Order: sequence, then C-alpha cells, then structure tokens
Amino acid sequence: MEGLFERWRSGPIEVPEPATPKFAGRAPIFGVKPWRGDDPAAPGPIEGAEVLRRLRTRRDVPGALVLMADGRLAVTGEGVVATGGQRQLFRYCRERIRRAETAAGRAWWQEVAGVVSQAAVR
Repeated sequence: MEGLFERWRSGPIEVPEPATPKFAGRAPIFGVKPWRGDDPAAPGPIEGAEVLRRLRTRRDVPGALVLMADGRLAVTGEGVVATGGQRQLFRYCRERIRRAETAAGRAWWQEVAGVVSQAAVR
C-alpha cells in the first residue's frame, strides 16, 4: 500500500504515451521464416527490432499481430513469423485465409487482415 500512496503523491498518474515507430525512407522487405522465439503470443524482438505493442493475440493457438519499432508489422504463430509493410502483410493474410484448414484459423487471418488494412494502426 505504501508504494501506491507514494505514486499518488508523486505521480505519474496518467498513462504514458505509447511509443511510436521510426519509419525508414524505403519500403519494408516482406519475409516469412520459421519462428525461433519462446512464446509467439508474446514475442520479444523480431529480426532485431523491438516490439512496440501487441495489436491482437490469437486465442486458439499461440500467436500475435505486433507493431515493431521500425514501422513494420509482424504476425507470429503456427511455427512461422511474417514481417513486412501493411500491403505486403495484407496480401499474405488473404492467401492464409484461402488456405486455412479450420474455421478458427480462417477467423484469425480475417481479423489480422482487417487490422492490417486500417491505416489508423500506426
């Protein structure tokens, strides 16, 4: 309780601003490769880039859609990680929707495609 009282006295009370990505002056390169991290639902750095925030978490199997510090998006799960820009990842999602074997898998890729297609993600 003392820690809580001290925080009330000295702050900060407000929620800190979310970190914003640093964009490069070039188009991001799209890539898909095997997942080598610990937990695809809560990934750490991907390809040397810090994960700024998790945009979605997959519920049926471990996986996530994340925004990285270099401005790229990444999707983890099913033993792979796909990284790239919005358009590239959207095309990848459409292909995964077509190839989905389960309704839950199809729903996940549709949700990711919906989030990726929104310009307000950044």
